[in-house]
Formats: sequence, C-alpha cells, structure tokens
Amino acid sequence: MGVRTTSKNAGPTGANSTPFVDGHLDKFYNTEFDKGDLGSPAINEVATDATGGTVNDWSDPGGNVYRTHAFTASGTFTVNSVGTGIYPNEADWMVLGGGGAGGGQYGGGGGAGGFRSSLISPGGNAADPSPGGESALVLTTGSYTITVGSGGARTTNGYGFNGGDSSISRPTITDIVCTGGGGGASLGSYPWDPSTPQGTGRPGGCGGGGTDKGSQPNPGGTAVAPPGAPTITQGYAGGNLPNSPGAGGYEAAGGGGARYVGQTGAGGNPGAGGYGGFGVNIGPLVGPANTALGYPGPHPAGTTGQYVAGGGGGAGYHPVGNQGGRGGQFTGPTTVSDPAAPYAGAGYGAAYPSGGSQGTDAKMNSGSGGGGVSPTDPQNPRGYAGGSGLVVFRYKIGSAGGTKATGGLVSHTGTR
Repeated sequence: MGVRTTSKNAGPTGANSTPFVDGHLDKFYNTEFDKGDLGSPAINEVATDATGGTVNDWSDPGGNVYRTHAFTASGTFTVNSVGTGIYPNEADWMVLGGGGAGGGQYGGGGGAGGFRSSLISPGGNAADPSPGGESALVLTTGSYTITVGSGGARTTNGYGFNGGDSSISRPTITDIVCTGGGGGASLGSYPWDPSTPQGTGRPGGCGGGGTDKGSQPNPGGTAVAPPGAPTITQGYAGGNLPNSPGAGGYEAAGGGGARYVGQTGAGGNPGAGGYGGFGVNIGPLVGPANTALGYPGPHPAGTTGQYVAGGGGGAGYHPVGNQGGRGGQFTGPTTVSDPAAPYAGAGYGAAYPSGGSQGTDAKMNSGSGGGGVSPTDPQNPRGYAGGSGLVVFRYKIGSAGGTKATGGLVSHTGTR
C-alpha cells in the first residue's frame, strides 16, 4: 500500500527526494518528526543480508523480527551486506562443541561440549537467569568459516573419546572456539592414555565423569578452554568418585554440563549412576521457528524449552533398585528426577545387571555427553556416543506489529 500522485507540485527535489501531494505530506513529516528529508531514513535503513546454514525468520513477544542461521554441520556463513540505520551491523551467536562419549565397563558419563554465546551465559548455576554472555559479533562483508564438532565416538573398551571442537573463524576476527566435551572414565584400559588413568574422566569443554576404580581417587575430568580463549566459563567438570576401599566396579559419576557439574558418587557399594550436569536453554536465541534445535528441559509457562549441552549419565549398579544416571538433569542436591527421559538430549547411563536401565547415545546437535555403559548392557564394552555440536547466528531484520512512531503512513522495504 502506498501513495501515488501525478501532481507536479512536488516537495523537495534532489537525490533523496520523494514527490508529495502539494507538499502537504512533506510539511506533515517535518512538523511531526522534525527530520527534514523524508526519503533518507527509508532508503538508508537496510537489514543485514547473509546466506548459509538453515535460515528461519521469527518474531519475539516484543515484535522484533529476527533471522537465524543454524549450522548443524560445517559450512560457510557469507555476509553480502551489513545492516544500517535502525538495523544493527552485528549478530548474536552461539558455538557449541561436540559432546564426549560415555566410558565403557562401568563408565562415567561423557561431558558436554563447551558452550559460548553473546546472548546466553553458561556460567553460574542452574538458578542463574543467564542475562547475557560475550559481545555480539560485528559483521563485515565476506565469508566466515564454520566448523561443527562431531560427537565423541563410542569406545572399544576404555574411556570415552572426546567430542570435536566447534568454531567461527575468519582472518579478520579472533576465532571463537569451543572445546569438545571430555570422555567418561572406564575400568578398561584401551585406548590407553597415560594422562588419563583408569577411573578418571577426561578433560574437555565439560569434563567426563569418573568411575569407581577402588582404592584410589577417581576424579572427573576438568573443564578446559582452548588456548587464547577469553577467561570465561565454557562448562563444568565431571563428577568424582572418592578413594573408597575395595576393588571398585560400582556406580560411575555423571559428565559435566554447561550449567552444572556432573553428580558425584559414593563408591565402594552398589549405587545409582550419577546424573549428568544441567545444560542450557537456547530458546531465547534460536526462537520458536527452530523447533528442530534443542531438546526438552524445564522452562516457564509460555516459553520454549530447547536445551543443549547436558552431561551424560554415569553407569549404575542395579541389584538394590539403582539405575543408570539420567543425562543433563543434575542441578545440585535438590535435583528433581524425571523418569521420562534425560534433559538436553544427553545420554542415559546403563545399569548392571540386565533388567536395569539401558544406556543411550546423546542426540544429534545437542553437544551433550553420551551415557556410560555397564557390563551387561547390549552396547558393552563400548560407551555411548556424544552428540554433535552446533553454531547459530541471529540478527534483527524488522518489526512485526511494533510501533516506531505514531501518525501518518509508515512503510518498510526489506531485502533478503
């Protein structure tokens, strides 16, 4: 809809001029908005135009319209032009490393991949409202290389393999890198790594859970950041098993998540596997249009629970009714058990002997850790795989139902 006229009694002339009916619209504009040339704002305010990944447009309750580019596999994010005027020349972003695999032979849960974002903070704890993270990415025209880390592979008999790193890279920026999650501990010794003894979780973006080796400390893997990364929290450590007497071989701890450590175990006696650490809700970043991104988790009414980066559950010892740990659910001593499924697409720990819970792989693009395996699980002696990572960009392209000014006729022209 617009105003069309054949009148020659136009208003101002020039490169940015617009014909008006007897100059009345021009007079109204100058009186009401006090901005002079009506043509300039409409011509100069253009949203960012970019390609790459899976593209979706959506609006938030405030009427802001956003475009997201979600990379579930490695690729290229190409910026053709950057936003001007009311449209920012920057994008919010998130990077999630691949999750670590659970360990074999009473295995600890795999750690989630490291998580970083300009909009959502992984740090604090599950009660932290996460108002924001790092700075938005100032865009320039050209191509950004996107790497999406793979999930940690199932093991042969030993600790879980780490997940792959994910990143946003370009020569003109400091690379944004998230470390893959650490593999869960094992009582087996293959593949052997002198830096990761039996019973010890592997370090990663979030650490893998330890397991009950017996008569020695069995720490979870630490959470580590890549060299050159800012001093921020990408995730949390895996749960520990204490130095308990005896041969061990009981419950294992959960892997660390983006918002909480993995649950520890008591060791020395049969017990339930540790829950994986709590993940993070990316719903505010990816929006309701991206329903394929993220997995179930708790959320307030009227919002979307789209969780990623939960730690994998540790293996349990079942004879007294104990089960394997549920992935992505540990938020501290008051954690609430949800028997339906793990949160954040994280893996479920297996239970020993048969008849207990069966372990599971983490879901694709969850960046969550895989479940630890027990000797009687069908997957034994291999732990369960971690979930692949994810990279997302989000930028504003307009307003839906929003009001920038009152009175007159307002029109918008956008480019895709």
